Amino acid sequence: MAFIKENEGDFTNTLYYLNLYYLFKADKKVLDKMMDLASDNELKGYKFTDAEFFFAFYHANLYYVFGGVLATFIFLLILIIKNKINKRDVLIPAIFLTSFIALFFFTINFGLDSQKGIIINDHSFLMEQPSAGANLIEEVGKGHRVEIISKNDIWYEILWDKETVYIRENNLVLIN
Repeated sequence: MAFIKENEGDFTNTLYYLNLYYLFKADKKVLDKMMDLASDNELKGYKFTDAEFFFAFYHANLYYVFGGVLATFIFLLILIIKNKINKRDVLIPAIFLTSFIALFFFTINFGLDSQKGIIINDHSFLMEQPSAGANLIEEVGKGHRVEIISKNDIWYEILWDKETVYIRENNLVLIN
């Protein structure tokens, strides 16, 4: 779909589909293509960090991560049971198992997730407050990628140039 949209000259949807593909594959070629398109169209928000790459890699290989976690959990559980049967000390494997479960719980419930979106309409207004009567911060074009902080009714609170602003939900499409 990204190839088709690029041939049509629709760089916003091209970047949207490339972002979705990048979440599945975490491929450097896709990342380079997104950065080239963003720089050609002078778009903001397409500087990728190592943390974003790690998140994309984690998301793309989620089943392998869960398989590894499950295998480690079973190994530690068997080690505890074996030590208990042989009347050995089970404190150290139990501490490892508890720490491992706590880390896994934290990762699943609170980890690695930051929501992003792409502005899909030209002449989108970035407002100071979540209201049509609020002060206008800037009028932006389509294609910019932003980090979403929260949602308030029909408004998304986003980061724009390290400043918190609001944009209407119909001007933004969510990536992840």
